[in-house]
Amino acid sequence: MSVVLQGSVRQGRLILDIDVVVGDEIVAISGVNGIGKTTFLRVLAGLLPLNAGILQVNGTVFDDVDSQIFVPAHLRNVGMVFQDNVLLPFLSALDNVAYPMMATGVGRQQAQQLAIDAMGQHGIGHLAQMKPTQLSGGQQQRVALVRSLISKPQLVLLDEPLSALDVDARREVRSWLRDQLKSLPGTKFIVTHDLVDIAELCDREIAFVQPQSLSNETQTTIVR
Repeated sequence: MSVVLQGSVRQGRLILDIDVVVGDEIVAISGVNGIGKTTFLRVLAGLLPLNAGILQVNGTVFDDVDSQIFVPAHLRNVGMVFQDNVLLPFLSALDNVAYPMMATGVGRQQAQQLAIDAMGQHGIGHLAQMKPTQLSGGQQQRVALVRSLISKPQLVLLDEPLSALDVDARREVRSWLRDQLKSLPGTKFIVTHDLVDIAELCDREIAFVQPQSLSNETQTTIVR
């Protein structure tokens, strides 16, 4: 299990230069706001193509500018939770978890059974029939995280997954999330500003830094 990403991407005034090699581990991504952390996740997820370079996941080329290879997001088997990745309010927790599978062509009955199994395995089966408005913030986040993990993704991308929770809920979900991620093979990236998240969830940290530049552009590099 490995991720090799060597290249660059440009978003407006942001130029993100990337050179990382990551194995079967949980890696914290840190840095100031606006430095490109979410852009990095979007490149890995297939939501944003590289402008130069190559991305390989477990030996498979996902993005290679020179060879004109780009694997779209829905074919990458990536689990992702954005900061604002809210649950669909008109669906039960069960249907929220099942929805991504149905969107890729899995039948409703099969998707719901897989969702029931996954929610039970992750300790939230009792929430299955509840609507998001009936759930606490911590419960909603657990449902969103199970939704991202249900397909046993080869790559997990979490963008500040605990930032919206209060202190007690954050402590509870952090402990739960650590167990889930440790049991899942593959590479996991967590964007976070929280030093406790880095210490308790992650195996190591990659810090994004902005070197001094004479231009008006934002130039960002990644340090291993």
